[in-house]
Amino acid sequence: RVRAQSERQTLWADELIATLEPIDDETETSEDGPIDRVTVRDFLATGDVQVLMKDNARAFADRLEGDAKQEVAVLTGDNVMVARQDTIIDHGHHLRIDRLAGTADWSGPGRSRMLAEPISLSMDARMPSLRIVGATGDPRVTMRTLWTESLHYDANFADGAGAMDIIGDVDIVVDRSEVQRSSLQGDRIRLEFVSLSTEATPAPQSDDPFQSSGRVLHKLIAKGDARLETRTWQTAKRAVLPRVFFVGAQHITWDDLRTEAEVIGDGDIVIREPEWAAGPAREQSGGGPFSGPGTSRFVWSERLDLVHEADERFRMTMLGDVEGLWKSAVENRDVATITAQEVHVLTRRGEAEAGTPIEAPLQLGADMEVDRLRAVGRVYLTTPTRRADCHMLDYNTRTKIAELVARAGRMVSLITQGSPMPVQATRMIWNMDPAIDTITLEQPRGSGAR
Repeated sequence: RVRAQSERQTLWADELIATLEPIDDETETSEDGPIDRVTVRDFLATGDVQVLMKDNARAFADRLEGDAKQEVAVLTGDNVMVARQDTIIDHGHHLRIDRLAGTADWSGPGRSRMLAEPISLSMDARMPSLRIVGATGDPRVTMRTLWTESLHYDANFADGAGAMDIIGDVDIVVDRSEVQRSSLQGDRIRLEFVSLSTEATPAPQSDDPFQSSGRVLHKLIAKGDARLETRTWQTAKRAVLPRVFFVGAQHITWDDLRTEAEVIGDGDIVIREPEWAAGPAREQSGGGPFSGPGTSRFVWSERLDLVHEADERFRMTMLGDVEGLWKSAVENRDVATITAQEVHVLTRRGEAEAGTPIEAPLQLGADMEVDRLRAVGRVYLTTPTRRADCHMLDYNTRTKIAELVARAGRMVSLITQGSPMPVQATRMIWNMDPAIDTITLEQPRGSGAR
C-alpha cells in the first residue's frame, strides 16, 4: 500500500526502495545548523505498480525501475499497459521511457487501441486493470493495432508532434463508422504526426510518451508486404459485397493530409464498385469496360503515384509492364484486359460521398470510380468482341469513347470476333458502349469489319 507523489506523477506499489543523495551546493538552515537537501537518485517499485501522470495518463506494471537523475524508467511485467483518455497500449512485457531523449521503446509484441469515448483514469488510488477487449466490431474501439516485435516512439520528431515505428507483422484496423473500415498491414510501419498547435493556441504539454492531443497523422510509411485497404458497405448489416479500394506493394508512403500515395516497386491496386454503389449517372450510362459496377485490378513492376487533384479527383500513374483487368458485376462474360508500359487512371469519388470531410486517418478511396483511362507504350486491349494493338489509348468511361493512336510510322491494328482479317489505321475512334460498339477509322488500311 505504498503511495509516493512528486510534481510529475503519483506512484502506487506494494514495495518501494529509493536511494537518496544530497543535492550539490544546496543546503537549508535549521536550529541544528546547515542541512543538506536530498533528492531521489534511483528507485525500484514492485507489486501491482501504477503510475498516474499529471495529464491523467496511467501506466500499469509488475515492476518499475527508475533512474531519477537520467530520467529513465523501465516498466516490466506480464501485462505492461499505458492508458490515457482515448488510447490504451497493452499486452507488453518491457517498456523503457527516456524522458530526456524523448523516446519510448516497447520491446516485444503489443496492442494499441483508440477509443470512441474517453475513459477516466484520474482517481487518486489504484484502479482495476482495464477490461476493454476491443474485438472486431466493438463500437467502443475505433482503431486497433497489433505487432509482434517492437514499437519505438520519438516525441521530438517534427517539433514535438512525434513519430512511431512499429515492427513485426503490423496490423492496423480503423472503424470510422458502422459501414466503413480501413486497414493496413506490413512488416514495418512508421507513423509521422504533425502538430495542430499555433503560436496563439499551443498544443498541451504531456508527460505521456504516447499522447495524441493536439496532433494528427501526417505520413504513413509501410514496408514489407504492405497492404492498404478501405471497405464500405451499403448498410451496417454488411449483408452484400462492399466497395473496395486496395493497394499492395513492398513500400507504400501515404500522406494522410493531402490524401496522396507513393508506391515504390511492383504492386497491385483493386477498385471494386458493386451494383448498389453505382450512382444515377453510371446506371444511365450503360456498360462498357472499366465503367459502372465491376472490379478493376492493375499490377505494375516499377511504381505507382496517387495524386489528389481538384473536385475530389485522384490521378493514379502506374509505370512498368502494367496489366489491367476489369470484370463486370452485372454480366459475367463482360471482361476486358489491357497491357501497356504505363497507365494513367483518373478517378472521382462517388456522388454520394463527394464533399465528405476527411477527419480520420487512412481515409482511402473506397468510393472511387474510374473516370478516364490513358495507356501508353505497346498497348494491347481485349474485350469480348474485339482486340486492339496500338501505341496510345485514351478512354473516357462516361462517354464510352476511346481514341487509339499508333506510333509514328506504324498502324493501329484491331481484330473483331468472327472476322478473319484485322483492320488497320493510323488512328481509330472506338465507341465501346456495348449497345453501339462502332469503330471510326482515319487513314484505314487492310480489310475487315468497319
